[in-house]
Formats: sequence, C-alpha cells, structure tokens
Amino acid sequence: MPNNFYLDLVQIVARNLYNNHPDNYDKLRFGNTAPIEKKTIRSQIRRGLNGKGYYNKLDILPLENLSQHLWVNNFEYLYYLLEDETSRKLLLDIIAYRLLGYKKVKLSLNTPEYWKQIQLIQLHENKEDYIQIKFMNFKLYYNDLDYLNLPIKLYFATAGIHVDFIIKQYELKRSNVYIAAKAGDVVIDGGGCFGDTALYFAHLSAEIDAVHSFEFIPDNIEVWKKNIQLNPKLGPFISLVKSPLWSSSDVDLYFKANGPGSTVSFESFDGYDGIAKTVTIDDYVRQRELKKVDFIKLDIEGAELNALKGATDTLRNFRPKLAVALYHSPEDFNSIPKFIKELELGYRFYLSHATIHAEETMLFAISSQND
Repeated sequence: MPNNFYLDLVQIVARNLYNNHPDNYDKLRFGNTAPIEKKTIRSQIRRGLNGKGYYNKLDILPLENLSQHLWVNNFEYLYYLLEDETSRKLLLDIIAYRLLGYKKVKLSLNTPEYWKQIQLIQLHENKEDYIQIKFMNFKLYYNDLDYLNLPIKLYFATAGIHVDFIIKQYELKRSNVYIAAKAGDVVIDGGGCFGDTALYFAHLSAEIDAVHSFEFIPDNIEVWKKNIQLNPKLGPFISLVKSPLWSSSDVDLYFKANGPGSTVSFESFDGYDGIAKTVTIDDYVRQRELKKVDFIKLDIEGAELNALKGATDTLRNFRPKLAVALYHSPEDFNSIPKFIKELELGYRFYLSHATIHAEETMLFAISSQND
C-alpha cells in the first residue's frame, strides 16, 4: 500500500538533490546543445562547496516547500490510484525529474543497454534513404525491422523506432498484468502521425480493418501513406481517419503543419494551413458500426481528456484497454485518471515511461472484464 505522497516525494527529491549527471541529456531527442545553466557568483560558490562535500541543509526541499510548486498537487490523486509499487515509484521519479532537471535525476531506462539499443537501430538505418521533415529538422530514415523480428518497413526517426518497437511504449508488461493489443483486437489509434503505431497495432491484431488510425495533418498523412504502402500485408488491417479526436464532432480545428509539433487552435490564426473537422470516438464507432473496440491508444498532444469525454459510450459498452499519454501537461496526470475512475467501470491503473527525459509517460488502464 502507498504511504504518504508528499513524504515519499520529499525522500526521492532529497536523495537526488546533489547528483550531477551531465551524461543524462538526450541529444537524440533535443539536439546536441544542452540547456545552459544561469551562472551567478552565489551559484558558483555553492557548486564549489558542493564539490568539496559541503551542503546547505536548507537546499533540501522540505515538505512545506513543495506547496510552492503547485503543479505537484496534480500527481497526488494518481499516486494513490495506481495499482502497483512499480508505477508509484516511477511516478515519484518522474515528478523529481520535472522538479530538479536532467542533471539531478536519472530515470530507470538510462542504462548501458538503452544506448546499445539506440546504436543497434542506427546501425540498421539506411542513411542514404530518408524523408526530411520540418519538425526540428528531423530525418526519417528508411528502416526494415526484420532485425527486430518484425515484418515492418517504414521511414521513421531513430528515437521513434526505439520507443515504439523496442521499449514498446503502448504495451505494459508487469509480473501480474499485461496490457496490450492482441490478435483479433479492434484498435483506436489516436495520433496516427507517420503510421508507425498503425503498423505496430496491425501486426499485433492481424485482423482486416482492425486498426482505425486518426491523423489530420497533411504532411503527416503523406508520410503515413508512404509507410503503409511499404507494408502491403498490413495495409488491409488499417483505416485512415482524417479527423482530430475531440469531445464533440464537426467542430472546426485550424492547424499549422509542423509534423509532431503542429500548432492547432479552435480559432483562426495568422498563417494557419488548413481546417479539419473534429469527430468523437463514439460518433465514429456508430458511423462505422463497429461491433467492438478492444484497445484505445491516445497520444494526441494534450487533447486526450477531451477525446475520452467523446468516448464515454464506447468505454461503457466495450470496456477497452487504454493507453493514454499524460506527459503533455501536469494537469493531465490528475484529470485523465480521475475522469476514467469516476465513470465507475472497474478500471485498474498502471504507469509506464518510455524515455530518459520527461516525455512519453503513459497511463494504462484495464477493466475487470479484460482479466
């Protein structure tokens, strides 16, 4: 059983406060230049004393000082809701990372094996065959994932291959629970982007028209289609839905295309590229006359809660397994699990994290009928 959230968090923060992990910065994701620390005479003196083993005890965040970081309160509800100690410990580590930064907190994935996996991917990428995208000037290299025993070919970023197909961001495997799409499942793929997750789910499901992939940014769809065409055996399992998921249907959404970093707004803004009509999961399920929905994955840049609000009938009728991104906002760590819990559908909750930085935290939920 969990202890006191704030006491447990203080212990984790205190344990990491005087660490120095300069090798903990993810250049693959954020580029070669790490954030520059603001230097003052006081901070330089403090670092010098710290290096000799002298610390100011007042530097350690006491319990009452956590109240200054009001966003921390967003994590308390989830802490007590989580089913296992692994998830609770992970949540505390993620909060500590967000509080203290990459030099202080090294998340559990940052091991020599993690970097060996990255090197393995880089070894197999075709550096001569790639798609250049606008977002952070990334290159999507051609990958044949046969070396991972996966019948998938696609253009994708190194970090994306690692997260999707090696770390397996949208699967949760613990000693007492396994939450994932499986053979015959019907999957809602919220946030189709370049088609990587659609191919991943299609491989797992292996069912005709089983994966319903939602993507509305034209630049992303262009790459999405190219990747699906590279996989003719998996293509029949996948449907593309060119609509953003939301809590209500037929709402105009204005967008400025920039790959995974695209800008969206419900109001017109200077320089927008186009308009897409929203759709709810419930309306889509009714329109397609889907007989079941077994797995819902939502990683849609902060729109996850509203997508869930538009899926209440689907949740009540089918009790699908859920993999929902929480990392876009601290508030999501509170509002998303609370919304699902208050539907009283018998869901149990677990947490996973797929990077060495603050992104890619996933909430997994499974109902008793899926045991």
